[in-house]
Amino acid sequence: MVRARRSTLAIIFVLLDFCSLLVYCLLCCPCAQALPSRVRVKLFSSHEALPEIYVSAPFQIVSPVQQHISAGVFRIATAGGVVVVGPLPASHSPSHSPSHLPSRSPAAASVSQKRAILRARQLVLSGISGQLLHLSLQPREAPRLYRGNVSFSPASSRTSSLRGNICVGDRGAVLAVNEVDTRSYLISCVGSEALASFAPEALKAQAVISTTLLERSAGRKSSDYLLDNTTEQSYLGATAERPEVRNAVDKVFGQVLFYDGRPIEVFFCSTCGGMSSRPDVFGGVIKDSAYPYLREQVCNYCRNSPFFKILKSSLKPGVFAAATGLRGVKIVSSHLGRPCQVDVDVDVSGQSTDDVAQNGRKISATAGFLPPVDRARRSKQSMTGYDFWLLLGKDFGFGFVPSTFYSIEEQKDGSLSFLSKGSGHGVGLCQWGADGMARAGRGYKEILQFYFPGTNLKVAGAPSLYH
Repeated sequence: MVRARRSTLAIIFVLLDFCSLLVYCLLCCPCAQALPSRVRVKLFSSHEALPEIYVSAPFQIVSPVQQHISAGVFRIATAGGVVVVGPLPASHSPSHSPSHLPSRSPAAASVSQKRAILRARQLVLSGISGQLLHLSLQPREAPRLYRGNVSFSPASSRTSSLRGNICVGDRGAVLAVNEVDTRSYLISCVGSEALASFAPEALKAQAVISTTLLERSAGRKSSDYLLDNTTEQSYLGATAERPEVRNAVDKVFGQVLFYDGRPIEVFFCSTCGGMSSRPDVFGGVIKDSAYPYLREQVCNYCRNSPFFKILKSSLKPGVFAAATGLRGVKIVSSHLGRPCQVDVDVDVSGQSTDDVAQNGRKISATAGFLPPVDRARRSKQSMTGYDFWLLLGKDFGFGFVPSTFYSIEEQKDGSLSFLSKGSGHGVGLCQWGADGMARAGRGYKEILQFYFPGTNLKVAGAPSLYH
């Protein structure tokens, strides 16, 4: 009898200990939210407006009617507030049209295409029987491939993405949104952002970063969507899928980086050039104190990057001024080789204040970095080193000065010489550095702790994997 009571008491104490541990985990070890099963992504986000999109058969119309289209290339546009779908003439059909389709007579093809003409407020397409949907912006360019459904509707003049980015569209433009399962989305993002030839542990680290970016967007309105460009993270659809990438995502699926109970703000670049940067490289928009896990780190692992060596670029006299309307470029301050403030002369001869302000917005890679100026032949203006770097990339291509780690020298003849090292802004994870660490035997957890010190790695809906 006594033994039975002791056994009962022992069981009760074990249950109490278990309940206490459970309460502790819930209160002291916050869990990541469960990832959404599907995501919605606005396609071709880098383009301000899409007057038309081309889709190559075979595909199926899911809504507003259900119909299989087996051959042809179709143009999707808008008119009168509705989506208009029509066949592309055979003379304009791209050479990449599927060649395995059964041949049919021109008359039969013409009849089939005519039946497919459609007008609707919203059009939903998908591939047929597991095949991918082929979309392009030009009838003869190589298409992007997409899983899931893609909806087409007239673009509104102003919409917002999941992370609060404002997207401005034009009337008469097409809005294309891909709804795809989360795993396929992450596989594409990792394949779009990183090289498939990177070591497996580096690809796993990139997969955790992509998942963390998605986690920060969880819980938003279902009507919102992600963008497919580097404003959030590149998403090229199934075009970017590779077996190595798929394997890496599968191994770490659902793992998220946390700091102080919240998903971290993730930054990454191609090549830091030997020293990662602080968030203030963005010009004070992001405060260092808000992100203690983003620190300057000496990185000797990205030496194999093609961007690690110093790149020399130059512009002949007058070329920079003609492209940007700016003259007299001078770096006023810098930190560890990354310019913080750049002074420029704005040529405002013969222009009104409003005209100058408008020109400032046109030449700016980030809207409105130049304030309105007084009427004068020249007005000296200051801008951040990051904004100046974006401006160079916008007007001369991001391969011209690929990194925020750069210097400028104006020659006696008026030409400009640039020296740069690395690729990207240098904040957060260095992708080539992660690859170097992986090849040196470091695991993905060690890589993430090196570039994001003090963070916790968790599985969505579970306690921490490490502290």
